[in-house]
Amino acid sequence: MLKQFVTDISPTTGCLIKTEILQPRFFPDLKSQRILTKYGPLSVPPSGSSHAMGHFNFPAPAPCTGCVVTQYTFNIEYADGSYANANTGTYLHHAVFLNLGRQMPTCSATDQPEFTFASGNERTVVSLSLNGTRKAGYSIQKTDIFYVTAELMSDAAAARDVIITVDWEFIPSVPSDFQHLKPLWLSADGPCLSLGGEIPVPANQTAFTVAMDPAWKSTVAGEVVVAQAHAHDGAEEVRTLRNGKVACTHKVRYGEKPGYVTPGDHSDHGGGGEGGGHHHGRRSLGRRDADIPRVSSLSTCTNLGRMEVGDLWSVQADYNIVKHKPMGGEGHLEPVMGISLLYVAEDPK
Repeated sequence: MLKQFVTDISPTTGCLIKTEILQPRFFPDLKSQRILTKYGPLSVPPSGSSHAMGHFNFPAPAPCTGCVVTQYTFNIEYADGSYANANTGTYLHHAVFLNLGRQMPTCSATDQPEFTFASGNERTVVSLSLNGTRKAGYSIQKTDIFYVTAELMSDAAAARDVIITVDWEFIPSVPSDFQHLKPLWLSADGPCLSLGGEIPVPANQTAFTVAMDPAWKSTVAGEVVVAQAHAHDGAEEVRTLRNGKVACTHKVRYGEKPGYVTPGDHSDHGGGGEGGGHHHGRRSLGRRDADIPRVSSLSTCTNLGRMEVGDLWSVQADYNIVKHKPMGGEGHLEPVMGISLLYVAEDPK
């Protein structure tokens, strides 16, 4: 690993921006680069305040300009660099890079920016180039302006300072034979996110489906290269649909690593990491005998075939909040999501 750091201060938030240079994995012949960008510290409120949710919005510089991003991964850590996840009391509820230089293609409103890069606490590795096997990615232009909107959730007794990190891999210029991928955001909340993308848990229901209705009528023609999904704890499955038929089934998995398990004893052991089960300063919420697995991954789909103008695309998410414990507590359940983020290689015009 190459170690070099660059720092900057966001004039709006005072948020420290720190960049570590990493060793790239794909397209060495094209002089690819890889960086780890850190945004923070961000103070997440304790579990007894603001529904244990911290809301953050701040401008963020693009990882590069005149380049093409081939892979990205979101993550979080504490200000001291230690691991942050369910086992240590802090979740990456979700984080989204908005491109204010472009309009969201799935929404007819002209004031909705493009949702470009995103992740929930599952922290999916999104390879737009299919691990270097396809010459494709997201091209960043000089006119692109990025803004981060994020929600960080706490199960700790005190406020915690957290850093959002993004691992970017990119080619510093756009090769002529590379395809630009257009991100298309499908939400069970509808094309223009009237509820901000989050849907209240239906009253008196423990097993239910949230679905995008009406579907989005495509204005884009091209190949669907990647389909990434996001859902909250309680979800069992997310489906991306094309013309009413399932184009991709995203399986929701729980507790695959110790970091994705909330300990049931609430004792303060300190320490902890991805391989450990301890947590930091967690507030006792009452006796809980069993550990609680949290969403740890959602499967992605690649090479989904063609998207044509006029096709109807939508998303559905199945939830069972008895089988899988949802987020929230003390009489307040967090709203749920059903998201599919498609990256499409648009046909030349």
